[in-house]
Amino acid sequence: MKPLVTGATGIVGYNIVKALLEQGRQVRVLVRSMEEAAQVLPSECELVEGDVTDKKSVLKAVTDCSVVYHAAGLPEQWLPDPSLFHQVNSLGTRNIVEAALQAGVKKFIYISTIDIFSVKPGSEYDETALGNLPSKSLYGRSKQEAEQFVADGIKKGLPACFVHPAGVYGPGPKESQWFMDFIKKMKQGKIPAVPPGVLPVVFSEDLAAGCLLIERNAPIGERYIFCESARTWGEIVQVVASELGIKKVPAIMPFWLAWMIATTGTAISTFTKKPPLLQRQILRFLQLGARPSSAKARRQLGWEPRSFREGVRKTIEFVFPQHKELVPPPLLGTAARSPLACLICSYETGLPNARDLGIVRGNTERFKNQIFHLWRCPRCESIQNIDAVDYRAIYSDYPLNKRRLDIFARGTMRNLLRRLKRAGLRKTDAILDYGCGNGLFMTFLKENGYAHVVGYDPYVLEFSARPETSSDVIFPEPEKAGETGFSVSERQECDSSPGSPVAARVQDDCGARALFDCVVLNDTIEHCDDFRLLVRECLAYLKPGGLFYIGTPDTTGVEMDDLEPHIMKLHQPFHRVLVTFETLQDLCSGFGLEYIHSYRRSYLDTLVPFANYRFLDEFSKALGHDIDLTLDPRSASLVVRSPRLWFFALFGYLFPSAYEPALVLRKRSVSSAD
Repeated sequence: MKPLVTGATGIVGYNIVKALLEQGRQVRVLVRSMEEAAQVLPSECELVEGDVTDKKSVLKAVTDCSVVYHAAGLPEQWLPDPSLFHQVNSLGTRNIVEAALQAGVKKFIYISTIDIFSVKPGSEYDETALGNLPSKSLYGRSKQEAEQFVADGIKKGLPACFVHPAGVYGPGPKESQWFMDFIKKMKQGKIPAVPPGVLPVVFSEDLAAGCLLIERNAPIGERYIFCESARTWGEIVQVVASELGIKKVPAIMPFWLAWMIATTGTAISTFTKKPPLLQRQILRFLQLGARPSSAKARRQLGWEPRSFREGVRKTIEFVFPQHKELVPPPLLGTAARSPLACLICSYETGLPNARDLGIVRGNTERFKNQIFHLWRCPRCESIQNIDAVDYRAIYSDYPLNKRRLDIFARGTMRNLLRRLKRAGLRKTDAILDYGCGNGLFMTFLKENGYAHVVGYDPYVLEFSARPETSSDVIFPEPEKAGETGFSVSERQECDSSPGSPVAARVQDDCGARALFDCVVLNDTIEHCDDFRLLVRECLAYLKPGGLFYIGTPDTTGVEMDDLEPHIMKLHQPFHRVLVTFETLQDLCSGFGLEYIHSYRRSYLDTLVPFANYRFLDEFSKALGHDIDLTLDPRSASLVVRSPRLWFFALFGYLFPSAYEPALVLRKRSVSSAD
């Protein structure tokens, strides 16, 4: 089937054309300028000169085409002539729809936007969140009108589907394409600061692949969101800087400054007719912090996007071809896994890129003079210790098990308890603190009236007994890490096929041992080599309808060629795997849990003086990153002599140095599962 692509000189249409040509198909494109198109599009394309606002040229282009990819449009939020939004996005789509109906096309894929959805700040949303009210922006309203034209076409027999991409980045045909331009300016040091907020992103080639999947597999009238992840601008610039190999990272401007720049710039633009440096509508969108879900596209179409880091890397190699290089693997240590296999996504390589490898020393008295080897998986971005360790040996004298329940610890634990109470925790609930250490949180809960609290930690003698034992327990004891009562193939079947007989056996076992209304798995999964096994065991102890809290440090801002600033978070050799917030969400989604709330800030971040992550980080740095000294009361004298430490003790909450994402989830009841 010969497809027609509109908007082929834009980033979305350009990548759709490339993907179609790679399949060996003939491709026709509608272009406004034959000269410009000939410079940027492959020579195999059949060019038809015209414009979506011109009905005759549109009909000529659609004739004899059985598929239409309508990617033409104005993606900007500001234009010197606002009427163009209506002319191009709205009426242009109407022209394409009418021509496609007249030509009798077999499939019509309309590239819409996520801007048409009505979402709550900080929420996760899917294709059902269509907004009923007119958008506040001219761009948004023009896309809503265009959607209505497509919907009306479907009623008349148009076999159309809707595509809702997040912020598209990646290789494109124009040097002015925003992300390519952003990369160039960052390399040149011309970006002093970026706005605050969260930007959902999708790699251009992955979006094109999703559009082709819709042509083959999607039912008429379906909508699909395509979004790899939602990234803060802090995360975005850290990844770009890391892949460019530059040390200078743009600052995150405070919101009041960003709002002032956007407001002032918009007013000035009315006179200069040039776009403002920062547009108010974009700033509002960034402040929403909402996360589009691509679960439907993954489930129904089999869509699998690459990681943001991998997408950035490919974009950099497109912008700077000389940047691409084959780097031989450095010394990994005699005890390292070879070939390297990711413990999270199973990605495997025998030739890791040097940029994904790093070494760091320990941050305890016992290990501060030892070097540990870390590897960052290029697919899921998890950071893993690739040295073999003896778990019982390294935990035989663990410094953090010497902590006391002082006023500062109570401040952080009050923060953690507040999250659980907000999710519905009651004082009558039975609570399991899995990986409880020396039991500080248990003691704190009991002090606050939670009488039914149990702790488990295999490396602390007082709490080393499991809450319940059973002859058919499938989970291993610590000294048998990596072994289970199931074969590898059975475990894979359990993970991939929840309804299989193997999974049923697991569920039966889980149901028999479910004792608790709440299971807390905080600061624990990073100490484990098998995330899924650990979570499955915790869920086995959790009653249907019970709360599950899981929190862990993440890899945000960690540069593999400069690990020293992150030595506290890396915490070697105890932390085995660190994941991103998005990976944590994806991993937990495979267990059929109900989402309640998520947090990016660490529970250690409070407004209580001395009880915030930045202060702990700065205090650790001042003591040579030695946790033993950090916990020594005599070290407090250092704070008295340091104005810098006093500042962060009081105001460190406002200057976070790391994030520790957490999810609050609910185990579905039997009735809801049915």
